This record gives sequence, structure tokens and C-alpha cells, in this order.
Amino acid sequence: MSAFHLPPCAENISEQTLSDWHDGLLSAAEAHHLRHHMERCAACRYRAQGLATVASTLRRQHIPNLQRRIWRGMLERMQRKPANILQRSAVLSIVSAVVVIALAAFFFFAPKHSTMPPTSFIPTATRASTATAQPTATPQTLTPAQAWGTAGVRALNIDTKKYFIQGLLPGGAGVVATTFATFSQTNPQDITVSVVLITAPDARVQTLATGHWTHASVATDGRYIAWVGGYNPTGGPGDSHQTLAYDDLSTGQIHTLFDGEANRYLPDSLVVTHGHICLIENSVNPPQSRLLILDIASGAQTTLLNNVQRFSISWPYVLSAEEGNGQIKGAPNPMTLVNVVTGQQRDVTSLVDYFNGISPNFALDGTTIFATRPDDTHTIEKYYEIDHADQPAPPQRVLFSEPLRSYPSIDDAFTGADARLLSVNSESLGFSIWDCVLHRPISTGTFFMFNNGVVAYSTSPGQPQTLILQAESNFTS
Repeated sequence: MSAFHLPPCAENISEQTLSDWHDGLLSAAEAHHLRHHMERCAACRYRAQGLATVASTLRRQHIPNLQRRIWRGMLERMQRKPANILQRSAVLSIVSAVVVIALAAFFFFAPKHSTMPPTSFIPTATRASTATAQPTATPQTLTPAQAWGTAGVRALNIDTKKYFIQGLLPGGAGVVATTFATFSQTNPQDITVSVVLITAPDARVQTLATGHWTHASVATDGRYIAWVGGYNPTGGPGDSHQTLAYDDLSTGQIHTLFDGEANRYLPDSLVVTHGHICLIENSVNPPQSRLLILDIASGAQTTLLNNVQRFSISWPYVLSAEEGNGQIKGAPNPMTLVNVVTGQQRDVTSLVDYFNGISPNFALDGTTIFATRPDDTHTIEKYYEIDHADQPAPPQRVLFSEPLRSYPSIDDAFTGADARLLSVNSESLGFSIWDCVLHRPISTGTFFMFNNGVVAYSTSPGQPQTLILQAESNFTS
């Protein structure tokens, strides 16, 4: 049983009050009190983060463009000769009403922040462009404090030589991590790895599980913490053992889903999101790797696709890269966008140039794909935003670009995305985060990650490192 729980709110703050705070309807005094209350109340931070997640999801929803259909029909009616003036007036009245409704719908449903960058410094890009290739100029890099302010930040001192941080709790309440493997002095085969939860800001360490593992991965969605631990000293199919388990933070109960002699799961693929455990599952007969999605509450399991190499998930969408096509030399890996809820699938191979064995150059937020690929001259690496990838001919735009050092690129890649931030792996860009609201690059210390609406970054190069945790809902810009 875990020692970490989410106790009820001591002040009985209602959902309506949290909703009013999120919508900016509270008075200054009430908002100030609630912000200070949430610094102490994990339950309210968790609920507030849920509201922020719902809001960001709604802002990303695709609104069908009815403009052409509406105006085509109205123009056809206007071009007909009306029988009398009253009929013409009625048509004009309808047109006026449509204009009012369309404008109201636009301002009501339009997202507060566009994820598309301004066109002043970013050109529109297509795969067929034949213009002379030039890197896209990027604006000046900001520090996290310059970009997001310091509201609600929490400092956590942690020894990153001992703990490998892999997930963040909502509201900046803490981190989940694994310890690096320790070896027995008397028996080199006796290897131990632990899964831990470290609360912030007191840096209290709670051990959730310990095993004789050579590797382990842990992930969380704020309600559940899941981990995969395995022992496979030879690296081959034999002499292996794996454990898949999760901790329900609302009850403190730990549940083991699998514990047996097998090399069944790919630990590094583990993701927990919206009450589901997602990871790549290996099977021997037939030999293939499939994406396993397990509903924790019901226990229902779903397997998707075949020969999955890696994936990015933004519930309920999954972007999957399958093993490369061996029959076509130099062809990119097949890519599929799947709606887990509806089962709808779309081949998006042409949108993402992904080659077998290369770092994952794609990330997913809703139905927006972020991908890197070279221009036609193979001299410039471009970082694309492909909006509504589940729609025919989705719009694509270049966020930024850099000179291409090799083709296929083995280093330059998007490695993660949420409703606002992108993580980038590139030695030559000089930054690792792109803020889609500010349209600016952000630079941090040696560590950065975002998860569950929280960012964590280092401010000191020594040990122990000081990590700053900040909920994106507290960003001041």
C-alpha cells in the first residue's frame, strides 16, 4: 500500500468555485485566497488541473467550416427574383441573422491562443516547394521566468544522479522516478531498482516498489502511477522476468497486472493517460509488437496495429510508427493516426517522414502532428505543425528550421507535445522547448520535462539539482 493519498479538501471547496476561478469570475480577494489554498490542498490542485485539461481539449476541437455552404445557398436564393418586396426583405433578414450567428459562433468558439505561429517570420511551407532553401529565423530565446513568470512555482531539491525522473504530478505536487540500478558487493547478479514518488516541496521519498530488475519505467496521469520492471541480464529472449503494476493514488492500493517469466513489454514505451495504461506488447506466436491499451477501471484491454515500433498519444488519439517497409528501399515507416474511442484510423505516412531506427521525430497533441523533415534539397531540416491531421489535406506550417547535418536526420526531433509546449531534441538549435502561445523558444538548464499540465526544469548544474515545478495554469503569459 502506498503512503501517498489525495485527501478530501479541508475547506470543502466546491467544483463551482473552482470553475469560477478557472473562468476568472472570482473577486481578486477570493482568487487570491483560492490560489494560496491550492498550494496546500492536493485535492483542489488535482481538480483544477482537470478543469484546465478539459478547457484545453475543447479549445483544440475542430469546428467545421460551414461558410461556403451557407453563403452558396443564400446567394442562390438572393439571385432568384422575389415575388414581392416582402419576400426580398425576408431573404435579407435571413442573411443578416446568418451573419450575426456566424460572427457570434466565431468569437465564442475560437481558441484564446492560436497554435499557429505568426506569418511575419514564418513562411508557409509545402513538400513541393522549389524555392532556394534558407533556415527560418527564430525569435530570441526566453528563460522560463521571462516566458511564464514565477506564480505558483515550487522548488524541489533532488539528486538526479540517484533518481531518474519520468513523470510529474498535477499542480506540481511531486514527481515519480526510478532509482538507478544498484549492485550487490557480494553478488553482481543481485541488481535492485526502486520506483519512488517524491513530494514537493519537502522532497519526501516514498518507495512504491522494489525489484531485482535491470531496468524499470514509471508513468502517471495524476490518479494512477504504473510501472514496468524487468530482469534480462543477457539482453536475449531467455532468462527474463517482468512485472507490470500500478498504484491507485485515491485508495493507496497497489495492483499487479503481470508478473512472470517473459520479456513481454517494452518498458520505455509506458504511458498512463486518462485512466489507461498504454505500452507496446511483444508476442512470440506470431512474432509481432502491438499497442496495448488497458482501461484501469474496467480492466478491458485493447490491442491495436501490428509491428508497432513507437508511438505518441494524446487521448483519444494515437500516432503510431510501424516497422519499415522492407520491400521499398529508402521508404519511410508506415504511420497511422488512430482514434482509440471510435476505432477510426488514417494513414498519415506522407505527413511524417519517419525512418526505422531514427529518433522519434514526431509528437502529437490532439489531432495536430508535430514532425521534422528535410526540404527538397536535403540541406534544411524543417519543424512542421500539421493541424487536424485526421482531415483531408491538413494545413501545414513551418515553426522553425535549421541546417541539416545528415539525411536521414538522426538527432533533430520533436519528442513531446501538450496543449502549449513542444520539446525538441537538437544540438544546433540552442533550445529544447518551443512555446506555441508565445511563438518563442525557451531555454532551461540540464533538465526539462512537462507532464499532466506541469513543467519541471533545472536551475542548477550541480548535485543535488534544484528543480522548479510550475503548473501551466499559473503561467502569467
